[in-house]
Amino acid sequence: ECSLVDTANDYDYFIVGSDQVWNPYFGDLSSNFLQFAPKEKRISYAASIACPKISSELRDVYRQGLLGMKEISMREQEGADIVQRLTGRKVPVHIDPTLYLSPNAWNKVSRMPAWDHGEPYVLSYFLGPMPKEIRRIAEALNLPLVNLLDPNVYEHYVTGADEFIWAIKHAELIYTDSFHGSVFSILFRRPFVVCDRMPSNPKDPASGTMSSRIDTLLKYFHLERRRGTKANGFVVDDPLHVDYAGAELVFVRERARADQYFEKAFAEKG
Repeated sequence: ECSLVDTANDYDYFIVGSDQVWNPYFGDLSSNFLQFAPKEKRISYAASIACPKISSELRDVYRQGLLGMKEISMREQEGADIVQRLTGRKVPVHIDPTLYLSPNAWNKVSRMPAWDHGEPYVLSYFLGPMPKEIRRIAEALNLPLVNLLDPNVYEHYVTGADEFIWAIKHAELIYTDSFHGSVFSILFRRPFVVCDRMPSNPKDPASGTMSSRIDTLLKYFHLERRRGTKANGFVVDDPLHVDYAGAELVFVRERARADQYFEKAFAEKG
């Protein structure tokens, strides 16, 4: 059986990223810090810790892992701040790799779900419990609610990844507590509301933490007002319309920043 160590000489670089790869509560941190490869081959892109702080017993593990990286790129500002506190390294924050690809690239792998009969709908995609207010909001808009993670509706619950992309692209409005639910809404310029996630595991401080990654994402596109919270009853102003006038400039700028980062990361020393 081939191990990661066996592949270390087969490639010039190894890249780790993005979603929660450096979360202290799951995953193999040694592998996720690419410690099976020489330091000069270790690169991260938009890596995510997805936890507001590192416990004292793990700080040395993180410090060693981070100092062993050739180049570091983070996905959230909170994560970049943690890296700086632990290592003194000031590292860049980049867009998630899903945003690095164009809508056309995602269209090529999307597929219409069997449940889509061409009628308008509100799409909900909640990894935590869906607030009961969402159903009432859909009723007030006179639109049916398609709740992708409702186990009681089989055809919605078995929606595949390719169908998920289609579903977001064609929804009148998306309600979600998911980072990537928000990402694809922005990619396809769809109206969306991102809600605070209810924690699913009280013992895991990261299980209900979405604030930093969502804050960073919304700040890129000046969409801070698309947050649904208990305080506002999960209602935003003009829910069916989002001003995406400046979005393309943001994509051009951030993809160019990512390109520059990779050029620097892949440059040979000397």
